[in-house]
Amino acid sequence: MLIIARPVEACPSLFPKLIDLCKAYAEVGTPKQAKNAVRCLYVNVPEQRGQIFTEMLETLRGTLSPHSEHYRTAIVTLGHLAHNLPDAFPVHIKNIVSRKIVKELLVREGGGGASAPQGEWCEEEELPEETRCKLEGLKCMARWLLGLKRDELSAQKTFRMLNAFIVHKGDLLQQNQLSKAEMAHLRLAAGAAMLKICEQKGVGDQYTAEQFYNLSHLMIDEVPQVRELFAAKLHKGLSKAFNSYRVVHEYRLKKLERAVSQLPHILPDYMLVFAVPVLAHDPNFTAYDNIAQLKVIKQCLWFILEPLITRNDFYCYGFYKNLVERMKNHKDAIHENDDSFNFKLWAVCDLAMSVIWSRSTNYEMREFPTDARIPTMYFSPQPDFFVNTRVFLPPELQFQAKKVVQQIDRAPKKRNRGVPDRENTNDVEPSEASDTQIMLPGLEHPPETDLDEPQPKRALSD
Repeated sequence: MLIIARPVEACPSLFPKLIDLCKAYAEVGTPKQAKNAVRCLYVNVPEQRGQIFTEMLETLRGTLSPHSEHYRTAIVTLGHLAHNLPDAFPVHIKNIVSRKIVKELLVREGGGGASAPQGEWCEEEELPEETRCKLEGLKCMARWLLGLKRDELSAQKTFRMLNAFIVHKGDLLQQNQLSKAEMAHLRLAAGAAMLKICEQKGVGDQYTAEQFYNLSHLMIDEVPQVRELFAAKLHKGLSKAFNSYRVVHEYRLKKLERAVSQLPHILPDYMLVFAVPVLAHDPNFTAYDNIAQLKVIKQCLWFILEPLITRNDFYCYGFYKNLVERMKNHKDAIHENDDSFNFKLWAVCDLAMSVIWSRSTNYEMREFPTDARIPTMYFSPQPDFFVNTRVFLPPELQFQAKKVVQQIDRAPKKRNRGVPDRENTNDVEPSEASDTQIMLPGLEHPPETDLDEPQPKRALSD
């Protein structure tokens, strides 16, 4: 059967039916239906957005309650309304998020119970309804911030709450009522929300270094599914979460000079300045001289550096050397006066340089287009005269260049002599050394001995 689709504008008589259907989906449909309904209304009826979405917000007042059977749908609808129309109802939506989402949902006691799943992981459909509503509440906060774009204060508060979910392993109130599976889903949702917010410049730049390190700990979470799903979320957002797309956007619009000046600083090689502090703050890295732990760190560094060194036609050894040396001349930004953290940071720098030395095939020291930048969020600068020359690696992990020694044997090879033939030899030996002295013409007298010194010399000695 052939289906020929026509644009909505070609059927104006369908608009009233479309609006009523989408409003019904957004209010009493499934969460997925609500999401698509809000987007459909936003795209297809721009002239009536204000009136339609105002009516929907009034309806949400009654359904945004834990006692409503459409509670989860209302949370999803609110999040997408806030994302698509951030400037239409800024104060109204902010109050709803603060009161209905944060106070009455995320900070509310509850969870666990007889319906809670057993084990450390389960599918989302197996979670209790209250926990599933909390997951949607975390997504709602992220969508709201993405719509605001520039509300830095709200972003800082949101990052603190999301960070608390991660630090407390998903149990925000620490009441030990949630099951392990619920806690795993909650901290994963908090981490995914942080990644989503970081895609937007402005609000996405309001996290702290400590929150960044805590977020990275989800990569080594105790639950394998949390690690895998978080890594998938991170991989999906890499293409739009960092400055490359921001710079391209500025380049295409009006800030050409500024965009071009930023290009050298968004190269993949610069990821080393983020990888080093993250590895130094690995909770499993407890001592800077622990060989077993350092070997794991070394494997991580090589995993990062391998494509940058071996598969990069523009690889510049001098750039990496300068970058690592500059990092080593800084301190940890969070624990500036704690030697245990600084030593671990410097040990990772030494380890990175060891990997670069051992794996590089070209040691060209050509100039890089720009100076290596060290982010002050993770590195605290030292005095100008400070030079860190100490090696913090155990001898077993220090790079040792292989010395190729070529032995040149200039002497002829000695032939193996057998047992000497005694028949044609004699065994006569001189009785004294003087019997074998060579006498030259004019020197008939033998040289003087110690006992027969010349008279002048003997007189002086006497």
